[in-house]
Amino acid sequence: MSSQTYRPEIDGLRAIAVGLVVLYHLDWGCPGGYIGVDVFFVISGFLITKILSQELEQQQFSLSGFWVRRIRRIVPAALVMVLATLFAGYRWLTPAELAQLGKSAMAQVGMVSNIYFWEDTSYFSSRAETKPLLHTWSLAVEEQFYIFYPLALMFLSRFPLRTRFGVLAGGALISLGLSCYGIAFHPEATYYLLPPRAWELLVGCLLALLGKSSQLSFSRANLLSLVGLLGIAIPAGVYTARTSFPGLTAIPPVVGTALVIYATAHFPGLAISRLLSWKPMVGLGLISYSLYLWHWPVIVFCTMLLGHLAGWRAMIPLVLMLVLAVLSWWLVETPFRRKSEWLPKPRLVVGAVAGNLLILAIGLLFYHTDGWLSRYSAQERLLIEDLTWTGEEYGCSLSDSLRFEQLPPSWNIPPKGDRLDWLAWGDSHLRTCGPLLEQFAREENCSCKIIATSGIPPLPDVCLPHNSDCPPNALLKRQQEVREFLDQHRPRNLLLMCRWSVYTDGRNSTEPPSHPDRYLLSDVQQSGSSRDSSDQVLFRSLDRLNQYCQERDIVLWLVKQVPETAEAFPAKETFQWAIGRTSDPSDTRSTLADHYRRQARVEQIFQNPRLAGIRFIDLTPALLNEQGEVRNYEAGRALYRDSNHLTRWGWEILRQDFFSAIRQRQQSYSQAH
Repeated sequence: MSSQTYRPEIDGLRAIAVGLVVLYHLDWGCPGGYIGVDVFFVISGFLITKILSQELEQQQFSLSGFWVRRIRRIVPAALVMVLATLFAGYRWLTPAELAQLGKSAMAQVGMVSNIYFWEDTSYFSSRAETKPLLHTWSLAVEEQFYIFYPLALMFLSRFPLRTRFGVLAGGALISLGLSCYGIAFHPEATYYLLPPRAWELLVGCLLALLGKSSQLSFSRANLLSLVGLLGIAIPAGVYTARTSFPGLTAIPPVVGTALVIYATAHFPGLAISRLLSWKPMVGLGLISYSLYLWHWPVIVFCTMLLGHLAGWRAMIPLVLMLVLAVLSWWLVETPFRRKSEWLPKPRLVVGAVAGNLLILAIGLLFYHTDGWLSRYSAQERLLIEDLTWTGEEYGCSLSDSLRFEQLPPSWNIPPKGDRLDWLAWGDSHLRTCGPLLEQFAREENCSCKIIATSGIPPLPDVCLPHNSDCPPNALLKRQQEVREFLDQHRPRNLLLMCRWSVYTDGRNSTEPPSHPDRYLLSDVQQSGSSRDSSDQVLFRSLDRLNQYCQERDIVLWLVKQVPETAEAFPAKETFQWAIGRTSDPSDTRSTLADHYRRQARVEQIFQNPRLAGIRFIDLTPALLNEQGEVRNYEAGRALYRDSNHLTRWGWEILRQDFFSAIRQRQQSYSQAH
């Protein structure tokens, strides 16, 4: 298998790979289409090893020559795509998104996109839809592999073929072992980083070192090619975002790709060979690199401008990405890959460096100017704050929330005597309410502390067994230390606030489907395996906390969850409308009936007579209009940042209702006693 003759069936495999990825991202009935990247990895490893092995055997290999070929193949088309994406980002992204785009562009220049996106987001997360360069993570994996692999192959070339094969096979097995281990304990890192992904490329490398087998008959080759194609097709149709991937689940598409390449090399007349060599398949394969480059930015920006890409709307990004891919292949890829006199090696390298420096400069500009924030007016900046502010300064990490001196904030009002006036405990909903609590503390001249950690319920003796970000032992320890904090400081008032329904439903409506039970609760009596058991855990925890507070003369307050809105991102809609990027902010509203339906399980718990001692605060009426619908906007500004978190403006609208509810309940309690 040392011949370098052109094999059209490999371009056909490229067509399948890129087609699967595009179908997956368009949500066109291919839930496991992300395996197309793994098909690419095998093909890349195979082709690179074929070329390098032949050059090493003929003593024609040079590292500089290898990298010049990689520059010709990869850099020009990528530069054009990234520059166009930066321009589109300047036009259509919010400042925070533009700043992050600048940062991701710098990561792409440094060939570390995979590391950047590993630390930044999940591939299956809804947040991915605001990351136009997310797909460059796979390019970074290949580029990092090609830094080390040619050097390793140069060293191994002095040894017999069997030794080379054995060393690479050992490396592949180690990498596969890392992948299997990592998918259980570090799934995000396993998805993005080179060490647990290298085995997929190495399978292609090993395939290139194999010779043709005289024992392989036509019928066996036909069977192998069919099995290989099924190894790609079945995972593409069966796998979903919930599938643990890569690890062992990556073996079928990786081995399947290798089988197809191996079998079709022996017998070009196979049925699979004819299918893959079909001219439309080969044509799509020829533009596969450019199509991969352009498909995701096109989908991201079309989604921003057109909304959900369903029905005929999905044809718009498909046609656009195909047109851009053909133009990129014709005008950029093909000319630069030719060794013509107008583009010798020095000029190519200088051009590549200059282009990357330009991207680096633009990325730095976008990142260090906070998305070029200065171009917006004062009013527009208020709208930007509505869509970007998360109350981070009022939150705290899991470890900081255990240290009294680190709890944010104290507002410099000392406790009266040895008791704190107020302790507020909750998740991100409490964090966004921080400014309101600060204002209340100042008006009432009372001391107040906040324990606010996103995604963590304000409940003692519970854990989230299905949440890999918060190990059960760590959370139970933390909740116990919060109890010790209460014992030590014994606040006069304890206020609980969170998104209560998420802990009965088990998942956030904006969470990816790969985490269906992420927020189910468990304790020593219940495993947290169902919503019914989570309800029971929630009730028991509130009951214990209620009894605890009554025994220690602590008034327990509970702020019911604010209504959720039908709009995914009202603040973003408002901003886009205000600066003229959309004709009108959509105002799809949920109703009071919708709210009660979402809160039915929670309300059933709250109405239990054993919780009668808790002082409940319900701010729902203040967020409804005369038709009983949840208001998304007020005075030209959004009340909601997303479907459930209020903006600072939203909490300001509730300020009087919130303060009055507390003061009236305090007054009625004083009169009764």
